[in-house]
Amino acid sequence: MEIHNLEDARTNYANSLKSEVEKLTELSLCKTEELKSLYDQLAQLRDSSKREIEAANRVYEDVRAKLYQLQLQNVEELELLKIKMAELHQGDVSALRTYYDNQLRLQAESIASLEKQLAENREKVHRELQERNELRKEFEVELSKEKAKNADLRVKLAALSVEMKEQMTSMNSKMELTSQTLLR
Repeated sequence: MEIHNLEDARTNYANSLKSEVEKLTELSLCKTEELKSLYDQLAQLRDSSKREIEAANRVYEDVRAKLYQLQLQNVEELELLKIKMAELHQGDVSALRTYYDNQLRLQAESIASLEKQLAENREKVHRELQERNELRKEFEVELSKEKAKNADLRVKLAALSVEMKEQMTSMNSKMELTSQTLLR
């Protein structure tokens, strides 16, 4: 019995070990399935991460290319703006030059007109002075003629006055003689 017990115990132990082996095999299979599932999930995550990284790299490259294109476009626009500003500046300078050239021309014309007017006024003043000088000379000639006439008239008046005095004296004498003759 003891042997039988030992055999039973050994069989029980063998059965329990078999059962344990089966459990461990099942557990191992289950864990292998879990590990395989985890490995598959990790592979999917890795593949997904790779795809996301590749997509992110493509987006990065696209953004980088667009930024480069924008930079080139901005540089080109800046150059065009510089050219346009230079043209506007040149246009402004040209317009100002034309404006001030016109102003200078108008001022020169105005000065020429004023100089012409001044020359004409000087000529008028000169003619007026000549005319007045001639009139003054004519007046002086007339004045000297009048003075000469006046002097002649004074001489004649003085002569007439002397003659009249003489006549008066003669008349007075004659009147006295006549009155004396009459009185006698």
